[in-house]
Amino acid sequence: MVAGFVAAQVQTGNLKGKVFESESMGLLPGVLVKIESPSLMVKFMERTTGSDGAFRFSAIPIGNYTVTFSLSGFKTIVRKGVVVNVGVTANLDIILETSTIEETVIVTGKTPTVDRQATTKVAILNDDFIKQIPATRDVGTFFNMVPGVTGDTTHGSSERDNTYNLDGVNVTDPVTGTRAGSFSMDIVEEISVQTGGISADQGSVRGAVVNVVTKSGGSQLSGMVSAYYRSKDLQTTNTKGTVFEGQFAGFKYEVEPGFNLGGPIAKNKLWFFVNVSYLKSIQYVNGYPFNESKTAPTDDTRPYPYVKLTFQLNPITN
Repeated sequence: MVAGFVAAQVQTGNLKGKVFESESMGLLPGVLVKIESPSLMVKFMERTTGSDGAFRFSAIPIGNYTVTFSLSGFKTIVRKGVVVNVGVTANLDIILETSTIEETVIVTGKTPTVDRQATTKVAILNDDFIKQIPATRDVGTFFNMVPGVTGDTTHGSSERDNTYNLDGVNVTDPVTGTRAGSFSMDIVEEISVQTGGISADQGSVRGAVVNVVTKSGGSQLSGMVSAYYRSKDLQTTNTKGTVFEGQFAGFKYEVEPGFNLGGPIAKNKLWFFVNVSYLKSIQYVNGYPFNESKTAPTDDTRPYPYVKLTFQLNPITN
């Protein structure tokens, strides 16, 4: 199966917080909050804290953000490395110190990972995790790494009780209730897995909601060439004491070369992302063919073309 052209809603997250004054720890209104990120089509977005010292950026693209807090008479704070995940509200509370001169403080640190507004239990698997874990390059493999999930079942539910989404599009097989189709993991930006407290808009889901967010282009042209390989020598067979003892089961080899490219088509309006790859594997299955004493290799070749356009028809009002 090939995942090709997909038109869907953008998968987003939220960023909110409050700004306090250092001496009295009172809430500060009128603070200019600016966010910048390669994930944004515009250069930046701005908000001003209200009378309660609060700010909020809703439905912004997932990614890494730099957030700047500035107010006359106070030190400017620049917070780098703020991560926004899909379906999650990142909370960022800041304390501003008074200053008689213009001064900027740059802070780099991890974003708080607890969403104080969420009632759902969500696990986030980002691009770095997917690249670095030596595992089968398949959504199901990473899904089963989430706590509470084993054998595609979530907290004891059936494997048919899960829902799978690709950029907001339901790709669950209507017949089997399992994943429909396959695609290269090189197109994946993030995998979000909800395993508890599922919201009402997910209908009768009794297992998990797996949401795959794909990569987008950007304001700068960029690309990547990759190749993944594993062989028979990197595996072992646990067949001792069975009728298949002495026979090998698994991959003789598996290789997945790929290339992707993304960038702008129209500045601040239209991005493109293209991925071209294929999976080639030779695999041995115990008992196949059933009428032969030795197993025979099966050949599996899957092309993975993918094209994504990200557009913004109207300018964002800050």
